[in-house]
Amino acid sequence: MIPLISTVIIVLIITILGIFSFLSNPTERTNRYFAVSSGFLALWLVVNFLENEPSLVGYESLPIFLRLDFALAITYFFIWFAFCYSFTLRPFPALGKYKIFSVLTLSTLLLVGLSLFTDTILTNITFDDSIQFTRGSLWWLYVFQMTGTAVGSILLLLLGKHNAKKANHKILIRQINLVILGFSIAAGNGLIINLILQPFFPTSIAVARYGIYGVVVLVVLTSYAVARYQFFDIKLAIIRTFSFFTLSLAIMLLYVYALIIGMSYLFDKEFAPDFIFVSVILTTIVALSFHPLQKNIARLTRHLFYKNYYDPEKLFSELTHIMASHINIDVMTTSLLHTLESTLHLTGVAFMVYKKDGTFDLKISGTAHHDHYLERTEAEKIDELYRQHFPYPEGMKMYRYQDIVDESTKELFRALHIELIIPIIKADKITTLFILGTKKSGQAYSPQDLEFLGIFANQVGIAIQNALAYREIVEFNSVLEARVNERTKQLEEAQAEKLQEALAVTKLKDEFVFIATHELRAPLTAILLLLEMTSRDEAHLPLPLRSNLDSIREASNHLNQLIDDLLEIARSESSPTIQPTQTVDLVTLVQQAEQVIHPLADARGISISYVHANTPHAVLAHKEKLKEVVTNLISNAIKYNKPNGRITITFTENKDSITTEISDTGYGIPEQYHNKIFEKFFRATSKEVEEITGTGLGLFISKMLLEKMGGSITFSSIEHEGSTFSFTLRKSSNELKDTGNSA
Repeated sequence: MIPLISTVIIVLIITILGIFSFLSNPTERTNRYFAVSSGFLALWLVVNFLENEPSLVGYESLPIFLRLDFALAITYFFIWFAFCYSFTLRPFPALGKYKIFSVLTLSTLLLVGLSLFTDTILTNITFDDSIQFTRGSLWWLYVFQMTGTAVGSILLLLLGKHNAKKANHKILIRQINLVILGFSIAAGNGLIINLILQPFFPTSIAVARYGIYGVVVLVVLTSYAVARYQFFDIKLAIIRTFSFFTLSLAIMLLYVYALIIGMSYLFDKEFAPDFIFVSVILTTIVALSFHPLQKNIARLTRHLFYKNYYDPEKLFSELTHIMASHINIDVMTTSLLHTLESTLHLTGVAFMVYKKDGTFDLKISGTAHHDHYLERTEAEKIDELYRQHFPYPEGMKMYRYQDIVDESTKELFRALHIELIIPIIKADKITTLFILGTKKSGQAYSPQDLEFLGIFANQVGIAIQNALAYREIVEFNSVLEARVNERTKQLEEAQAEKLQEALAVTKLKDEFVFIATHELRAPLTAILLLLEMTSRDEAHLPLPLRSNLDSIREASNHLNQLIDDLLEIARSESSPTIQPTQTVDLVTLVQQAEQVIHPLADARGISISYVHANTPHAVLAHKEKLKEVVTNLISNAIKYNKPNGRITITFTENKDSITTEISDTGYGIPEQYHNKIFEKFFRATSKEVEEITGTGLGLFISKMLLEKMGGSITFSSIEHEGSTFSFTLRKSSNELKDTGNSA
C-alpha cells in the first residue's frame, strides 16, 4: 500500500507542476519542454510501479511494462536535453553544425523500438520476488546515449550559466544552479541504482524504485525555482491550477466511490484497495483528457479562480465607442482603463500621458482596494527607467516582464506588479506609456492578448492626442477670452468704433473655437478611428472601395491640417509679442526638416541640392517654429515643382543676418497674384496646379512666424520657370556647439 500511495502522490505533484507551467505561458519554449518532460516522467513512474505488481497487471504483462519502462526512460532524457538547451540564451552553433538534435531524435526512436520489440537491449526477462533481466547485445548503446544526454544536459546548463554571467542575468544563474543541483542528485541516484546495482547485484523492489523516484528531487527543486524566482513568470497560477486539479480529483473520487459501491452491490464482491487506487488514477487521467468534462469544470471554476474569457472584437468595439463618444481626456481614459481592467481581470492598468514640456499626467482606473495602482512616485521610476535604459529602438512594440534581462529592471517590474508596458510613439517621441499589471489568474499574456493590446494601443494613441488637442483649445479659449475682455475694456474707454471691432473679434473667436472643437474635432476623430480599423482588412476590399477609402483618408488629413493651421493663426494673432529665440544652427535645422519630407521629392524624381552649406550658420530663432516655416517652404517647392525638377537651397551670410533661399524649377506664380501671395486662404490658380490640395494658410503662417522672430520673407517668381522664396534671420553672437553637421 505504501509504494502505491507514494507513487500516486509523486505522480500528482509532477503532473500538477507540468500542467501549470504550460498553462502559465504556452508560447515559451522552456515551459513547453518542462511540461512535456514532466508528462513523460509521470508516465515513467506509473509504468515502473506496474512492472513489479503482478497482482495488478498479471505475470504475462510484466515484460511489456519493463520494456516500456526503458523506452520511456531514454525518451525522457532526450526531452530533458532539449529542456536544458532552452537555458543557453543564444543558439549553440555546434548543435546545428553536427545535426545533434536530428541524430539524437533518430537514435532515441531507434532505442525505443529496440527496447520494445527486440531482445538487443533487454533479454531473459524473469520474475521471482522481483523482475530480472539480462543485458542485450546493444545494451552499451543504450547506456551510452542515456549517459551522453545526461552529461550533455549538464554542459548545456553550464553554457547557459556562462552566458547568463556575461549578460549579468543573476536570476537565471540562480535558476540554473537549482536545476543543476536537482539534476545531479536525481540523475546520479537513478544511474547508480538502475544501471549499476540492478543489473549486477540482487536488489529488492523497494531499492530499485528509489532509482526512478529520485528524479522527483529535480522536479521539487525546479518547482522551488518557480515559487522563489518566478522561473516561469507565474504566481497565482500555482494556486489556481492546484485548486482546479483538486476539484477535478474530488469529483473523480466521488465517481469511483459510487462505481465501486454499485459494482459491489451488483456482483456481491469486495474490491482490493490497490484496485481502488489504480481506478482513481486512471479515471482522473481519462476525465482530465476528456474535453467536454474539462470545459464544464473550467466554466464552473472560472469566476472562482479568475480563469476568464473575453471576445476581442466585442471588447474592441466597446473601447472604440468610448473613444469616439468622449473628447474629455479624463473621462475617456478613466472609462477605458476601467473597461480593460474589469474585462481582462488585471491587478492594475494605467496611462502615463506625456505633455509638451516633458512632464506626464498619470491616469489610473482605481476601482478595487485590493488591486495595485501606480502612485506618482512609482510612475516617476518608470519614467526615469525609460529615459535612461530604453532609447525606443526601431521596431520595438512592447516590453514584457519575461523578456527583460537586466535584473534591476526586472525587479522594478516585479515590485510594481507590472507585466507589460506598451510605448505609444508619434514622430519618434513617446506620447503615452500604456502600463498593464499582471493577470489575476497568474497567467502570462497570450498571443491573442498581445495582438489585441497592440492594435488598441495604436487607436488609443490617436484618441489621447485628439483629447489633448481639445483640452489645449479649451484652455486657449479661456486665455483668449480673457485677453479679449481686457482689450474690450480698453477699447470701451477709448471709442465706440474700437469697441465694435473688438466685438467682431470676439464673435470670430467664438465661431472658430466652436467649429474647431465641436463641429470638426469630434467627428474627425471618429472618422480617423474608423479608417484605422478598416485598414487592417483593406487588402481584401474591392479596388473601387479602396480608392474611395483613400479619398476619404486624404480629405480627413486635409481637414486635420486645416484645423491645425487655424489654431496656429489664432494663437499667433492672440499673442502679438515676439517669439522667444535661441541660437540655432540654420544648416542643420534645414537639413533635418528636408530629410523628413525627402520621400515626397523622391516620389516625383525631384533632386535637392545645397549651396554654402559646408559650415554652420548660427541665427536667433525659435527652433520649432523655424522648422515649421522651413518644412512649409520646402514642401511647397516639391508640390508646385515639375516632375524630375530641381530644388536648390542657398545660404548667404550678410553683415548682421543670414538669408536662406529655396529655389525651384516649378510652374511659377502668375504675376497678377504676386501681391496676394501672403494673404490668408489665398491660392494662385493655374491649369498645372489646380489638382494640388492645400489650405492657403501656409505662406501666411510662415510670414507671421518669421516676423515674430525678428525676420522677414520675400519671393520672386516667373511663370513656367519657377519660384524663389527667401527668408532672413538675425545672426547669433553665441558660438554653436559641435552639431555633427554634414552638408
